[in-house]
Amino acid sequence: DDWEGQVNAWPLDEGLIDYVAKDYQHALGNPGATANIIANTEIQVGEDKVDVKEITSEKLASLNELGGSEANVATGYHAIEFLLWGQDLNGTGPG
Repeated sequence: DDWEGQVNAWPLDEGLIDYVAKDYQHALGNPGATANIIANTEIQVGEDKVDVKEITSEKLASLNELGGSEANVATGYHAIEFLLWGQDLNGTGPG
């Protein structure tokens, strides 16, 4: 199951992928929570700068757990769901 985290990782900080609401509550201590790889050509997470001008499958896979945070998820079902339908702003809580 080496690839399971690439396909089904959850929860994710959507701000790694694209823009989110200004009041978005990301995982505490996650330096990549507002990186927004869609809108930027380069992101900085801590001391590391990452070139995201060209988004490839290899690049996306390398962004998973960026900066040591499990909430940085760039591939899989939940990342695709966010790209298709956007941020869940319903505020209905778990479930």
